[in-house]
Amino acid sequence: MSNFVKNLSNIKLQVQGLNLENFLFDITNAGVKIKRIKKHMHTMKFIVCEAQISIIYKFTEKYGLTVKVLREYGLINLIKKLPYCIGAITGIVFSFVFILYSSTFISKVEFHVDTFHMCENESECIFLKDNLSAIENYLAENGLAAGSKFSGSTRECERLVINKFPLVKSCKIEKIGTTVMVDLEEIVTREKPSYSKIVAEHNCVISEIVTFSGKSLVKAGDAVFAGQTLVESDGNVLPRAEIKAKVWYTGTAWHFSNSSILERTGNVYKTTQILWNDKVIIGAGLCSFDYFDIEKQNCYITNAFMPLKKQTITYYEVILRETYIPFSDVKVQILQKAKESALEKIKGTPIECTYSIVSEGNKTKVDCYLEVIEEIGVKQ
Repeated sequence: MSNFVKNLSNIKLQVQGLNLENFLFDITNAGVKIKRIKKHMHTMKFIVCEAQISIIYKFTEKYGLTVKVLREYGLINLIKKLPYCIGAITGIVFSFVFILYSSTFISKVEFHVDTFHMCENESECIFLKDNLSAIENYLAENGLAAGSKFSGSTRECERLVINKFPLVKSCKIEKIGTTVMVDLEEIVTREKPSYSKIVAEHNCVISEIVTFSGKSLVKAGDAVFAGQTLVESDGNVLPRAEIKAKVWYTGTAWHFSNSSILERTGNVYKTTQILWNDKVIIGAGLCSFDYFDIEKQNCYITNAFMPLKKQTITYYEVILRETYIPFSDVKVQILQKAKESALEKIKGTPIECTYSIVSEGNKTKVDCYLEVIEEIGVKQ
């Protein structure tokens, strides 16, 4: 390589070993110009001119140092990378040419057809083979055909298809690579209604009814029963209405004045048992209490690899005691339970709750009649 190229090129070196200070002193005296020197322990990195590399190797050999080329800069690096650059540029050019070509060339045209389409237009249905071929031929006349180049507007082709074929509700044309995707939707000319009347879902009192279409059979203030027709079709016009009504839901709660409760006596019995991998290997002592509450506490004796643990069992003796709780003491809580029972059933907006309280001997029944405003119309 010529001295001219070497003088226009730099190289980054890494030198390792002992006597780095002497090495640096000698190459400096020999006229080597170094830049960006970094030294750490027994390693030194720096940049020198490619033309002075022979001097560097002379002194690294003298002091027994190892030298490693980290990076090349300047003209020499450009010459070495030139073949790769030419290859990359060639690839970019070919890719650009291919993109330009593929952006206009059409390899095939695909039609998306709904396989579950229920033909409402009989022989005129656009999804029939002959009619679909007519649309395909019309697109080909306007440049969208397999094996041709297309430089027009797909949006314009969509408009042309919709104007040409009256039964086409929508047409979407998209070019993906060299493939053209055509998605068609047909206009359904005959609509088959799925309902003809609106009936009441519950027994209720109509509070508001707004009829948009159809014939209304009730008005605000009318009491109706579940299943009663509220709005019916008027000729070929389907019924549409917004109907709100007062509906009552019932929630029930019970209270028993005399009841039995378990009460701890204060007597306690504690025992322990040893478990291996949650299996008892040393059993606990037996409790003599007739009735008791039980609590268990675990304490690992070893780690998870040897799952041995001690389990402390505490028995609390209890007795069954009869108690009397008058309804007046828990009235608020029982009323709330009845209301919550009614709230679980509603879908609309609650207004108020009317309570019914009936006592018979030891038991008291509370009913909450919750008034609710909700939509009650059901299409049938």
